[in-house]
Amino acid sequence: MRNFFLISLIFILISSCSNYDNPQEMIEKTMNSFYKSLNKRDFETMKLYVSPRMQQKVSYFKNIGDELVVYKSFKVRNIELNGNLAVVELECVDEFDNKIICNWNLVKVDDEWKIDVFDFSSTESLN
Repeated sequence: MRNFFLISLIFILISSCSNYDNPQEMIEKTMNSFYKSLNKRDFETMKLYVSPRMQQKVSYFKNIGDELVVYKSFKVRNIELNGNLAVVELECVDEFDNKIICNWNLVKVDDEWKIDVFDFSSTESLN
């Protein structure tokens, strides 16, 4: 019985660690959580997914409030990793059916991927 418990514990630890070893999955989770929070206007939760440098932008979003666009869909198209930095290409469709591609810069902070900077120069409309 003791060996079964020990083997079960080791299996659980190994399987839970493997989820965090895949940077693409972690980054996609960060982006999805950020956009879901944005759509709900849950600015406190949004702060969990951004770097300290991006915290001020979340406060700006909060000031805009209901004027912010709601996104009907958002999906990661591409992720470029470079150590603790990543560039995410995201395809979004807003409530007005505008389809855009934008790039977000992410940084790994305390083993979590955080949104760091939105690259406005890379925004492209697909309509």
